[in-house]
Order: sequence, then C-alpha cells, then structure tokens
Amino acid sequence: ETWTTTIELADAGPGTTRVTITVSHEPHSAGRLPQRLAQRLMRGGVREMVQRTVDGELDRLPAHVEQLPAV
Repeated sequence: ETWTTTIELADAGPGTTRVTITVSHEPHSAGRLPQRLAQRLMRGGVREMVQRTVDGELDRLPAHVEQLPAV
C-alpha cells in the first residue's frame, strides 16, 4: 500500500497563509472481498493514524514556514 501526505501553502490575504493537508491511501488490490474486509477491519485504526499524521505535520509547520524565503 502507498500513503501520501501533501501539504499546500497558499496566500490567503495580508499576513495569512491557507494550509491544506491531504492524506491519501492507495491499497494494493488483492481482490474485492479481501480488500473490503481489510478496509472494514482497518477503518478505526486508519482514522487514528491519519489524525496522528496530520497532527505531526501541523506540529512541524512552523519549522517548514521558517525555511521559506522572506518576501
């Protein structure tokens, strides 16, 4: 399976930045029934993992912003 986290920063007005964090999941297909069963079993755990990922990225956001060139 492949997990991808994308962070987008966009100008949202004077002194304001819009932050969009997208977490996507691409499961490897092993057939429909096993895939649906796995999705059902993982649903709660996946939500928790995604929440931890987003929280971690938000915690690191100030360090990312500091690396941006001054305007």
